[in-house]
Amino acid sequence: IDSFSDKDKRTTRTVTLQEMDRSSFLTFAAASAAATAAALSLAQTDFVSRKLLDSKQLDAKRRAEYNYRWKAAMEKAHLQISYAYAGGVSAVHNSPGLIDKQIELISDSTEMEDLAKQIVAKDSQFRCLKIDRDSQDSQGEFYLFLVDWKTKYLYRLPLMAFGTILARVFEDQLTANALCFVADASSGKGTALLKGLALESKSGVAVVSEPLWMVQLARLVQANLYPAEKIQKLFFGLCRMEAWFVRDECKESKTVLINLPGQACTSTLLPIAQKTFPEDRHVFVYDGCQASIEFANNSIREKSRGKVASSLESALYDVSQDPIVHSVPLPSNSPLGKSVNKLVNNLSDLPVEQAQVMECWMGSIDAFFKLKEEETKNGYLPYVLKLQYLTDGAGNYKDESASYWTLCSILQFITGSRSRQLSEGLIDAAREFMKDYNERIKGKSSSYALSEKDVKTMEECVFLHKKILLGNKTLQDTVQPRQHWTLKEASKKGGCACCGPEVDLDDEDLQVRGRPVEARIDMNMPGALAMSGTKRKSNSPKGRSTADSKRGYVDGRTQFAFDPSRFQ
Repeated sequence: IDSFSDKDKRTTRTVTLQEMDRSSFLTFAAASAAATAAALSLAQTDFVSRKLLDSKQLDAKRRAEYNYRWKAAMEKAHLQISYAYAGGVSAVHNSPGLIDKQIELISDSTEMEDLAKQIVAKDSQFRCLKIDRDSQDSQGEFYLFLVDWKTKYLYRLPLMAFGTILARVFEDQLTANALCFVADASSGKGTALLKGLALESKSGVAVVSEPLWMVQLARLVQANLYPAEKIQKLFFGLCRMEAWFVRDECKESKTVLINLPGQACTSTLLPIAQKTFPEDRHVFVYDGCQASIEFANNSIREKSRGKVASSLESALYDVSQDPIVHSVPLPSNSPLGKSVNKLVNNLSDLPVEQAQVMECWMGSIDAFFKLKEEETKNGYLPYVLKLQYLTDGAGNYKDESASYWTLCSILQFITGSRSRQLSEGLIDAAREFMKDYNERIKGKSSSYALSEKDVKTMEECVFLHKKILLGNKTLQDTVQPRQHWTLKEASKKGGCACCGPEVDLDDEDLQVRGRPVEARIDMNMPGALAMSGTKRKSNSPKGRSTADSKRGYVDGRTQFAFDPSRFQ
């Protein structure tokens, strides 16, 4: 039912949300049941399919099922938003038109400009509700749903038209806060840990954790519906809006930690985040493939199903509460399968609950490597965190132990205070958090573990990607647990990539691979590298410094840093 009214000289259209009728709870229950049934039936039928279908047919079947599961998950997420916004299922049933009266369509360019300026006002608080189509729109256009957090008033705007305006408004606005993006290759274990560490240690870092709109944006990118430039502008505007919302939570560190949502989305979102925010800080946290598969499947078994979100914020953030963002690849044509020979064949030898997580994990690692290959052009210099360095508790986080140095270095990087000593109170709080975390992990029973046969098949799959090392090895440029840590590994030509650096790099040594001193991350100032929109300097280097050639470091673009035959 469409109605039109003249309100504040704006043309408005009240949108009827079909999920808000009295049968909506049944719809929500059906969506939850569908997701559960899909996972169960997939595991049951996959065993038979592996016997009857060849690898290409099995891959096509699995991708169709992935697509269905993602669709069911997004429908459930939208219903969660509706219930949380209305105040519960009973509130929706008692006032079916409650939400309809709050949604305003704005499509006029002048009115969109006015709303964008309102968003950046000092006392404003806006958040993105979702990216979705309108069922009443015959053209199937995507819209951006925003919510005024103070009034709970809803706006629906053309996605790319308003995204471009929002980006321009934030580009013209100076900010004192830097962003720090966290990308995951650990089935969500790493991002959850860093969020807890930042908050419980009282580090003064504001946190935006795994927003739902990022998942929806990743799905749009996978569908190739919009040009990359428009996607980047939309990503820029929405990230800055998220940072603006939590600006009062930024203390002395002047940093907003933004967790990207799940390793299933990392391969899509990480390149966008780096391209859009090249001068802000980035963390890449990873765990081993076996550990990631086991953690993801244990999370699936522990997930409570059919639970209605308790608040609007819980419906919009921390989307890893649904393990699909770590365990099910985005429905696509398997770009990783095209770039890694025989991967589709080898994945067909694994049960679907292992194959799907492995593909997500490998896709995340592959995105990391692709950015590192072009780091002289894109400036990608993240803190590469091996999760085990932080969680194994070697030395129980006592002063000058390996775990202590890792804890200090990741906190220094996140807070942007490398050259300033961290306060004793912050370190003590971080220590206690990590000790409690490790105790909880130890006391947690693991109901899912890979067999020796599964591990061997898994390793054969992983080894098809020649840059991913097996077992307890480290990724390129993993930050070592040392007092004088660096973001660049100092491996010598002919060395083994699984070994630790033989020498440390000082500040002058960091001027590597054509990365000039003035373009590097300045860790000495709080809020270093805060975005200033169009006024920010580019950190894209030109040419290659002679520092590499003089020291004989391995150039990963032209040769392997290790002999693959040595890792059987």
